[in-house]
Amino acid sequence: MKTLVVAPHPDDETLGCGGTLLRRKAEGGTIGWLLMTELNENWGWTDQQISKRADEIDQVRKFLGISKEHLYQLGFPTTRLDTIPMADLVASISDVFKSFEPEELFVPHPGDIHSDHRITFDAASACSKWFRYPS
Repeated sequence: MKTLVVAPHPDDETLGCGGTLLRRKAEGGTIGWLLMTELNENWGWTDQQISKRADEIDQVRKFLGISKEHLYQLGFPTTRLDTIPMADLVASISDVFKSFEPEELFVPHPGDIHSDHRITFDAASACSKWFRYPS
């Protein structure tokens, strides 16, 4: 089974469904990890913070058994998904769906109070309609 977890920020995949991802891997499944946001100097983050985050992402990727080719990073600004047109978010997620062809999808809860989480749910859900991507 091909499982894709769509995380607004690094750590949301682990907090939300880390145990299930480890189980899917133990069952012989393939896991994809889609990160919506990143840290960037243009948004006030230091080189040290950015480097540390990249190292943490790589450690988690390895721990969850996700291959480098199945880590997708869209690079949108963290805590600012509400500034990106929904069509742009959907198009970016759609590209990942076309490439990875998930059979199972994990997304944030639609009632989450964090705007990045709600927006991620809406954008990923738009891509999960069977007639768009039958996988």
